[in-house]
Amino acid sequence: MRIERQPDFLEFLKALWRNGRPARLPFYEHLASPGFIAARTGVPFDRMTYDSPGYWETYVDFWMGMGFDCVPMEIPLNCPLNESAGGATEGSEAWAMFTDRDGYERYPWPDESNPIEFRHFDTVAALLPEGAKIVGGRLYGALRMGFPPYGYRGPLLRSGRRPGPGA
Repeated sequence: MRIERQPDFLEFLKALWRNGRPARLPFYEHLASPGFIAARTGVPFDRMTYDSPGYWETYVDFWMGMGFDCVPMEIPLNCPLNESAGGATEGSEAWAMFTDRDGYERYPWPDESNPIEFRHFDTVAALLPEGAKIVGGRLYGALRMGFPPYGYRGPLLRSGRRPGPGA
């Protein structure tokens, strides 16, 4: 089933800001799993990457076809990570790149002028129908963004303390 209607991001903002009553209840969801998008669209989205042909077209079509006024997007920081084991759930250590202060100092942090791949936002913006917008930013919240390279020991490293046995 596909919902056919004209997106209206202003109705979404009206509800978000509690600035009057929107003409209809706008939908919002922060994310959908790649497996769910694949099942809904019939496209092997769960095996695609940002750079796969059709990835962003499928992503936009999914959200617009579900009746949303916006497309949620989060792009990760340009921080190299270890390969994931690919499990459905993984602990915070799955992608950890370093476990001590020396590793932190050697880590190839992204240049401040290019912290994320902004081109993906441009790609999606060009695919949006009139009235739709992007809601997004960089992947992870302020507290969580350090976990991929750090793992759970990261807060200790950021504080300058060295994790000891059992940390």
